[in-house]
Amino acid sequence: MMVMNYGTPLRMKVLHQLSKLKETDHRFSLTFDEWTSSSNRRYLNINLHTYANDRVLFWNLGLTRIFASMPATVCVEILRKKLKEFDLDLDIDIHAIMVKTGTLIPALQQLCYAHGLQLGILNVIYKKNEHESIQQAQIDVPLENPEAETNNDGDRSNITDDDRFIVEVSSSSERERELISDFNDIINKVRKIARLFRGSPTKNDMLQEYVKKEFGRKIELDRDCKTRWSSLATMIETFNKLKLCIPKILIDLRLSTNIEYRFSEHEFCALENLENILKPVKLAVEVLCRQDAILIIAEATLKFMIKKLEDNHSALASELTCFLRRRISQRRTNLTALLIYLQNPCSYHASCDDETFHLPAKNSLRKEIKHFVIRMQFSLSNSYDNNDDEEVVQAVQVTNNNQEVLPSDLTLQQELELTISSASNVICRAPSRANTLESIIKKK
Repeated sequence: MMVMNYGTPLRMKVLHQLSKLKETDHRFSLTFDEWTSSSNRRYLNINLHTYANDRVLFWNLGLTRIFASMPATVCVEILRKKLKEFDLDLDIDIHAIMVKTGTLIPALQQLCYAHGLQLGILNVIYKKNEHESIQQAQIDVPLENPEAETNNDGDRSNITDDDRFIVEVSSSSERERELISDFNDIINKVRKIARLFRGSPTKNDMLQEYVKKEFGRKIELDRDCKTRWSSLATMIETFNKLKLCIPKILIDLRLSTNIEYRFSEHEFCALENLENILKPVKLAVEVLCRQDAILIIAEATLKFMIKKLEDNHSALASELTCFLRRRISQRRTNLTALLIYLQNPCSYHASCDDETFHLPAKNSLRKEIKHFVIRMQFSLSNSYDNNDDEEVVQAVQVTNNNQEVLPSDLTLQQELELTISSASNVICRAPSRANTLESIIKKK
């Protein structure tokens, strides 16, 4: 009762905040995901987002219990019921949604990029389970269909089955996925060494003596988790860092002759290559999952990731790049191009050089703006003052002429952050007077 009584005024506070934002013509975006409790009960976690007063606002609307399976139609009804508790209408107040449920409602839809990158990783370095059910394959293991990609007009009719919001629980979901044969034996060796030292404080203390001599501080070996592919990248990165210390301690433990713990030079090279491939993908996923991530940040991050993979020049990196480009294309719509256009109209140019990151013509973007404004019923009664655009043009010229050359000693993460910062600079045209919706869009 204490918890419930404490939650009631908080709910009323959220209702008041949302009501005030609705009065000022604000709209919201939805993100949500499934969560299973330790008592094996399933819930839908619903988050509400908007931008107001020059900052990003975020509310967690709480958990809603899921019974049996939850196809997209059931998900829509759950969302409508939950939003109604906060006096929100799914068709009017919500302008964007993250999953394929968006095909059943008028809201703009953005499929999850982070999930797409995970599917790309599964395509390349993990085996498919032949005994998995179709439902499980739709969630975790993509059924390859090279022709099933979205076009650049945002058509979602060709999205592959693995992008559907279908939650089906089966025993196969608990099976540990195996790596492909090229890496399975090597990674199993790394796991055995990690278990050897993580399972014995005495052996680990002996290892840390060598580590402190080498790095001046303790560095613990990591063990990957079967449900998080990114933990594989962390485990490999830590192992590669300590690869000079591990043979020394294995000699002390008289295990250096054991083939299960001995690594050849070829295996060390393979681990380094795998680390260099997984690291930019892991950094990209971490950026995409940040609360401040928007589509412009996602665009810059994905381009950075693809460039780093292409610079690798290995066969595995090329294969991963191909699958990741396909996953990005399935999820990329004109919404990204629209934001890039509105951020800096003077420097926007339609582009077909890169098929994955294609930018459409301005007239198609203006059509999308018109459709969006009409559907959202925004007020068009605001007046605009005439201002000179010369300052904006000069600002764009200064920005284009002063592109910084990145220092060579930056880490991969620092380089990514500078790339994101550069892509996020906003240069807006001065507002101008217009009367009709079409003229407003063209002038703006």
